[in-house]
This record gives sequence, C-alpha cells and structure tokens, in this order.
Amino acid sequence: MTSKNSYRFLYIFLILMLFTATAHADTEFTIEQFTTADGLANNTVRYIMQDSKGRFWFATSNGVSRYENGKFVNYHPSRDKSVIGLRDQRTKGLHEHDGKLWINTSTGYSCFNLHTEAFIDFEKKGIKVPVFPRENTKEIKDKQGRVWRITENDGLYIIYNNGKTEHFTTSSKNNALPTNALKCIYQDIDGGIWIGTDNLGVSKITVMQNSGIEYLLEGENVRMVTKLNNGDIAVGSRAGDLFIYNNNMTQQASQTHYSYNTYCMYEDGEHNIWRGTKGGGLMINDDSIAGLPHNEIYSILGTNGDYAWVGTFGGGLAVYDIHTNSVKGTFLNHSYGSKRIRKIIEDKDKQIWIATSDGVYVCNSKTILNGINKEKEFKHLCVENGKLYSNEIRTIFKDSKGRIYIAEAGEGFAVYDNGNISHFTQDDSLVNNMVQCFVEDKQGFIWISTEFGISRFNPAKNKFTNYFFSKNMLNNVYSENCGTLLSDGRIVFGTNNGLIVIQPSIYNASEKTTDIDIEDITINGQPMKRGIIYVVSQWWKSPWAIVVLIVIAGIIITIVINVRRNNSRFHKAIKALTTKKTELAAEKDVLEAEKGMLVAEKDELTAQKEELSEEKEKLTRDVKIRRKAEQSAEDIEFINQVEQIADEQIANPDFSADDFADKMGFGRTIFFRKMKELTGYSPKEFIKQKRIHRAAFLISTTSRTIAEISYMVGINDPLYFSRIFKAEYNCTPTEWRKKVVEE
Repeated sequence: MTSKNSYRFLYIFLILMLFTATAHADTEFTIEQFTTADGLANNTVRYIMQDSKGRFWFATSNGVSRYENGKFVNYHPSRDKSVIGLRDQRTKGLHEHDGKLWINTSTGYSCFNLHTEAFIDFEKKGIKVPVFPRENTKEIKDKQGRVWRITENDGLYIIYNNGKTEHFTTSSKNNALPTNALKCIYQDIDGGIWIGTDNLGVSKITVMQNSGIEYLLEGENVRMVTKLNNGDIAVGSRAGDLFIYNNNMTQQASQTHYSYNTYCMYEDGEHNIWRGTKGGGLMINDDSIAGLPHNEIYSILGTNGDYAWVGTFGGGLAVYDIHTNSVKGTFLNHSYGSKRIRKIIEDKDKQIWIATSDGVYVCNSKTILNGINKEKEFKHLCVENGKLYSNEIRTIFKDSKGRIYIAEAGEGFAVYDNGNISHFTQDDSLVNNMVQCFVEDKQGFIWISTEFGISRFNPAKNKFTNYFFSKNMLNNVYSENCGTLLSDGRIVFGTNNGLIVIQPSIYNASEKTTDIDIEDITINGQPMKRGIIYVVSQWWKSPWAIVVLIVIAGIIITIVINVRRNNSRFHKAIKALTTKKTELAAEKDVLEAEKGMLVAEKDELTAQKEELSEEKEKLTRDVKIRRKAEQSAEDIEFINQVEQIADEQIANPDFSADDFADKMGFGRTIFFRKMKELTGYSPKEFIKQKRIHRAAFLISTTSRTIAEISYMVGINDPLYFSRIFKAEYNCTPTEWRKKVVEE
C-alpha cells in the first residue's frame, strides 16, 4: 500500500469513527424548570435527594423545599422559639436515616421526622447525627452507563462509554440549559436527572427512551386501537378515518373514511363487524342499528353467540339480541353518571364489569338477561361505599391472572383481586394519575398509558418503571382505551400524534414478574408445600441433617467448656442485677417526675386548646353569611348547603362558580341571583371570603408558613394571597400572625 493510499485509508477510517461516535452520542431529552414562581423556596439549590416515599427534597439558600404531586412545601426556621423548626435557612446537605430527614445547615443540623412530618429536638432526645454519605453531587452515572458531569460556569457534559463527550450550555442549539452555573446533580429512581442551579431553580431532565420504538400515522389524533378476531388491528382517528393493519402492523390493509369517528369495534362469530361511533350510533356491516338509547357508542362486548352488551356514553347499557336484531333491554340509566359508559369487560367468573362515570357496576349476565330483579343485581363499586378513589372510570382491564384494573380518573388506578382492592397513584411512583389504557405483555408486566407518559407495572412487586419516548409532547399524551398487544409481543398505543409501537422485551430484560414458587412443584402427583426440597435415599446425608449435627455438636462442646466458669459468672451476674435494680429504681423516680411535668403540660395545652377553640369560634363567626332577619326553611337549607360545599372545596384551587352551581343543582344565572339575594355575596366572592377567613384562622392557630396556608385554602399564588388578605384585614398575613401572638 502506497503512502498516499495509507493516508487516504486513515482519513476515511477517522471520518467513519467520528460518524459512529456522533451517532451513538446523541442524547435526546427534555428540560422542565422549577423556580420560586412555582413554589420553590429559593432559586439557588445546593443539594437534591428523593426519600423512601418518592418525594423530592431540595436544600436551598432559603430553607428546604419538598416536591410532591406537582406542589412544593417549604420549611424555614421558626420565629416562635418555643416551636422546633429548621436551624438555619442556609441549607447545604440532606440525608435520610431511620425514618428521619437530616438537614445540614450553615449553623448545624436539623432533624425532620418523615412519619410525623415535624421537626424534633434530636439533641434533647439523645439522637446522634448519622454520618452523611460523601456523594459526589457534581457527577452521576445513569442507568445506560453515561456520566453526567456539571460545572460551576460551563454547563453540562455527558460522557459516553466510547469516550465521546457532549457539551450543553445556554447557547446549545438543542437541549439548551437555562443557565451554565450548576450546583448539584441527582438521579431519581426512575432515571430522571435533576440539576440544582445557581439563581435559576431546579432543572428536571427527562431522557427520551428510543430503543425498540416505532411511530406510525404521525399527525393523526388516534381515538381507537383494537384487535379483531383474525388478529388484524383496527385504528380509528379523530378525523373519521378507519385504518386496518395486519397482526404485526407491518402492512396497512385498508383505509376508510366515515362521517363519524369510530370509538370501538367488535367482530362476532359470524365475522360481522360491529362498529360503535361517536354520534352515529351502532353499525353492523355498515347497517345502522335502531332502538339504542343513545348514538354515542364507546364499548361493545360479545359474551356468547346470542347477545352483545353495548355501552353508550349518555344512555346507559343496552343488551342487543343478535338473533332477533333488537334491543332486549336497557340498564344503568338511573343517573347522569351511570349513563356514561366507557368500557365493558367479562371476568374469569363470567361476570360483566362496566366502567361508568358513576363508578363500576358488576353483574351476572344470566341473571340480568333473565330479568330477575334487574338493576338490583348490579354490584356497585364507588367512592361513596369506600371502594374507589374516583367515580370517573376511564377504562377497565382484566389480566392473565384474573385481576381487574380500574382507571380512576385523576386518582391513578385500583386493582381488584379476589375481593381485595389496592390503589396506586403518583405517590407510589405511577407516572401520571390520569390513566388511559392497560395492556399486558407476554411476560406479565402491565403497561399503563396516561395523559402524559407510560408506566410499566410489575404486579408481583407493585413496582413501577416510567418512560417518556419522545421529545414531541403530543407523542407522550396517550388516548383513552387505545392500546393492544400484537401477536409478535409488541405493544401499540394510540396518542394525540399517531401510534407508538413498543418492544417490551428490551425493557423487561433485567426484571421478572414472578419468582419460582415451590407450590407449583409436584412429586408423584402431589403438590409440595413451600420450602426447599431435598430427595435423598439416606436422610443423614442431606444438607439439613449435616448442618443440624454440626450445630448440636457445637452446643455440646460449648456447654462443656463453659460449665466451670458458670459459678463465678453466676455471682457476677447477681451483683450486676442488684446494681441494675438500683439504677432502674432511680430511673423510675425520674420518670415519675417527668410524668408529673407532662400532666402539667397537658393541662396547659388543654387550656390553650380551649382558648384556640374560642378564637376559632370567633373567626368562624366572621366567616358567617350576612343572613337576613326573616328566611324560609328552604332558604336556610340553601345557605347551609352552600356553606357545606364551600368548606368541602376550600382546598381545591380549581373550584369555580360554575362548579359551585353544578354541585348545588342550579343554573349559573339562577344560582348567582339566589346567592346574592340570600348571602349578600356572589358565588365567586363567597368562595374568596371563605378562603381568606379560613386562612386567618390557620395563621392564628398553627405554625405553618404563609405559603403553606395559601395552598391549604386553595390559592396557589402566595403573592396574590397576601394581597387579598391585606385588602380584607388591613394587614399582611405576617402582621396578622404577629398581632394575634401579641394579643
């Protein structure tokens, strides 16, 4: 090879190596920023950690912030010296140990009990400060082996296994940082990256997963994904198009446009295609079906060759007789919520489960079809009887073990297993509380799509792993009841921007849903009990027998060696016990004295409680409605109901005058006029007054921060809260607290 050719080869080789390194080094992620405007205590964050309950804690230059369910709670030093609080607002380190959060501040340590959620005087209780781990908060290694390194003034570096490095700053074309001054970095249990900055709050980096992912029909807002009897996959879009794919979605068989969106499909034993639409009723082979109670059809279930259960969104449940081509009966039309049906399934015991906006109804199909007691035979799971957290049920699903999964809108989901109900929310690490669809993969994991993100649920361990697969936000927003398992083991979900096809085996490689259970083993046809089994011809040669013999021999030898020492040790033990008895008697006297002090403190607290009750009653009277002298019993009942609803919704920041009118059962205009006439306030003014006066009571009777109280009364902007409080009481919330303390 000539020298010229050698250089050419080397040049090409280097170009290829550079291209390969670049191709493997591209990390796609999104950045979400949290600052004081979102409730963070201070924009300079020195340390980040996630506790055992999944909550995030931030050590800032002005106290500690806790982040949970999209909200911040802040902790500062207490102005009341009798109340234990944070030692110093300048915090720099956090560590969880033995159920307590230890906080390193500029003037010493503080201890926060994670169970009681209160600071404790650890020095008085004799609790030692644990050794803080010497974690490198400037660099972490993620689950893919990439090293994330932050700098004080030069942004972020990502270093790959192959040595390639990516550099991100405020001027980066893609993934630009909010600031180059970075203080600390942390990786949460789901693989998310959190970076504390100097003066610009916290950046949450979500790394996009792209292994085994495929996108189809991008640009389409998908409203239905279902598998037909022959394995074909039917996909309906909001635009009215119906797409049919083969069983692995490698080829599109057809595309048909309809005037009404297709929301559900069912193929019966005669290969007739039933198509439920939004607004166009039910079609069988494009023939319209008459007699249904509503023209929005969200779910169809065929239980046998005789009947089909049709769930309408507005008219309740209809049972359609296939042989007579007529509606046999309609059910669940007794309330607004029960009429709105989203999903119908059949469980392992042939019972029908119906997801509605009034909880879940369960019935025996034969009993209902025979007309015995009709709707009295429906079992009801709802908030009112304590079974569910939300009555708005988005979907319902049965897994291979017969467990029923119930999507509780805004409250995560519930699992019904042999009569027992368990609930899972974002507090348990679910990615989002608005669950849209469940799909079980071939390894037994449950994949859960939500309004933002996907969770993979391990039902054997109640463990979640969360995923975001795209930087395009619409690709992470999933559609209701749009998902199915393909024949090749992949999963397809519908989104607001087409379809996403996932290869679960890539993400399941390091985890299993079940362990080997000895109850599954039989010998000579007889099931064996849980444990370890050894089958040997001579029992004394079994490992257990050998271990037992060694232990027995050791015990005998120990007894023989120690028998001569026992006399002297016995006398020493008697002497030690006598001394201990004297010490215990002294401790008893101390405890009796402390008991007397506690009784005195209890009496003092009781007196304080009575004073606070009087203050509460005074403040409560301030909140009362300006009642007129003469009112009918109907008006009094109206006012009592108004007060009750306002008290129930006071912590709900989204509770509006329209919501108020709905709960009272009045139209907006009539409700406004009646409120003004009977109370002197408009609905909006009344809610505002309730919030302000409740806040005044909490400020007077608790040591919570003004920001915390603002959130507790449903006002998410502490600055706005201070402004309207001052307008009502002619002083700021802080001045009000000081005034009450002085009085």
